[in-house]
Amino acid sequence: LLWERDSEPYARERDARIEALARQCNIQTQSFVGHTFLDLDRTVAANGFKPPISMSGIQALVKAAGPIPAALPLPQRLPPLRLAGFEVPDISELYGEEQPSNVAMLGGEQEALRRLAATCSDVGYVCAFEKPKTASTGKKGEPWEPSTTALSPYLKFGC
Repeated sequence: LLWERDSEPYARERDARIEALARQCNIQTQSFVGHTFLDLDRTVAANGFKPPISMSGIQALVKAAGPIPAALPLPQRLPPLRLAGFEVPDISELYGEEQPSNVAMLGGEQEALRRLAATCSDVGYVCAFEKPKTASTGKKGEPWEPSTTALSPYLKFGC
């Protein structure tokens, strides 16, 4: 059983429970670093580690870790996954009729790409962007829109 390791406390707790259950069932597990450049467990365990409190501290941690490995090449093809009794259910089996929503942050790759394109095409915003001066709680004049890029949930969770 393989999965991408997550550093968030809820995910660490969840993963520990899954590993314990898998061990009881004689199932091998392996987790791997995926959505962070550094192996956070190894970084924190390093001799003399001090949590960074500034961007220069973060840059020093990354520099000390050495070069970031290049991404692996895309697979040419993936073999079909055939596990009788473990098929991925159709979405209609999971949910009834879709309920109307007033959610401001829509999910999906297309929405993420739309947000990225809108942000990058706003020259004034890009030139004036200062990360410490942004907020995820609302843009001036548009309180439903964060003053950040709002791409974090798409990158973190693949929304």
